[in-house]
Amino acid sequence: MKEQAEALLGKPVAAGSFILGRGTSIRKGIAAATAGMGMRAATTPLVVEFGQVGFLAVAADEIAVFSGKQGLLKPKITGLVARLPRNTLASFDLDRGAMLVKGSITFTDGHEWEFEVPRARQGQIGDVEKELAADLKRL
Repeated sequence: MKEQAEALLGKPVAAGSFILGRGTSIRKGIAAATAGMGMRAATTPLVVEFGQVGFLAVAADEIAVFSGKQGLLKPKITGLVARLPRNTLASFDLDRGAMLVKGSITFTDGHEWEFEVPRARQGQIGDVEKELAADLKRL
């Protein structure tokens, strides 16, 4: 996904991570459990604008979020949702749970992006955290 993000941004991506929309994994778990019992769960609107699957990319001067879809073997980017300058970063928070890492990014102009990362991809979001550490120290 990093290569796709670089092509859409037109610049190198220093760090990036596969992300899920907030609450996506819970809805999938409920749907699987109810399907096993022969029932169908009611769908709820997505909390995050990029959809269920996305990619968070950090370039030298900006942070971008992409929408995506789950491909046969791996996720694919479907489009650019938002991009904001790195110098507008106000906070980057991660809450590492047993199964998921919940995260949020807040910008000085009031934008806030919320997401989840499966434990299997926590190394990727850790790379994003390291890349943004210098930006957070200036706050």
